[in-house]
Amino acid sequence: MNKRQEHLLVEQKWNEQFASPHIAKRNWQIFSFILALVVLCLSYGFVYLSNKAQVIPYIVEVDNLGRAVNAGMPKPDVNKDLIIRAYLFRFIDLSRSVITDGEAMKSNLDEAYKMVDLNVKRNFLDKYYKNNNPFDFAKERSKQIFPLTFLKQSENTYIVEWSEIVKDSNLNILFEDRLKAVVTVIQKVPDKKAVVDSNPYNPFGIYITNIDWSKLM
Repeated sequence: MNKRQEHLLVEQKWNEQFASPHIAKRNWQIFSFILALVVLCLSYGFVYLSNKAQVIPYIVEVDNLGRAVNAGMPKPDVNKDLIIRAYLFRFIDLSRSVITDGEAMKSNLDEAYKMVDLNVKRNFLDKYYKNNNPFDFAKERSKQIFPLTFLKQSENTYIVEWSEIVKDSNLNILFEDRLKAVVTVIQKVPDKKAVVDSNPYNPFGIYITNIDWSKLM
């Protein structure tokens, strides 16, 4: 056996005893690293999905025999007073603001008239605008509304307060008033699409049945 053959034999024995375990160990280390990375990604994904998950309840109504008679998602619990608060301040803004754009103000008044019943239209708004023509007022001045307070007085009666800033044609402030209104409302939820389409500004069917406003000293 020559030296080269001896060298190859020694190298073969070394590979069998040392190189193969070393390569196997390195391969297992690489595999373990990849596996750990996959587990980490999956864990992050599960945490993200758990935070994003939403449970939507579905209510099924059954009769006395346990048969399903009605099903559907529950309606959201909407605070009625918050809706009425926004509704009343919207009405005050539409009915008492004065702007120089005549077409826009006419549109505001038309919307305000749709928010009240027939009694308020005839016995309050018509009389008020007859004595306080907003279009004459807008020739030299403007009026801006700022909501202040809202108080529930009884089941259907509310007290609202607001301030009105009057400006001249150069937008200089002339004076500011504070007013209060006592308002009674009724809710008639529309049950037909045609009714909703005829008055899209009032989807909740809220109407003002009585109102009286005055300046605060």
